[in-house]
Amino acid sequence: MSKILNTRDEMKYDENYSAFLLVMAPLNVFVVPFVPYAIMIKPNRRLNNFLSIIQYSFYIIIVYSVFAVLSIIMTPIAFLKPLTYKF
Repeated sequence: MSKILNTRDEMKYDENYSAFLLVMAPLNVFVVPFVPYAIMIKPNRRLNNFLSIIQYSFYIIIVYSVFAVLSIIMTPIAFLKPLTYKF
């Protein structure tokens, strides 16, 4: 237990528990179903990698979606701004 708490305090990577300990606040929803398993049985490296991939894939999708929407919105503005200087 002390190893887990030290890992969380120092934000170090642990091959078994990092997906449970270092998750960002809104993404911890994906970890909740696996918490009983982690409490009863020591999680293995495959579960840790799987949960990390799930969490960060969701994060990447959100960031990419925001980037794509902002790019689509700003494209006409980027086109019209030089036209105003030209005229």
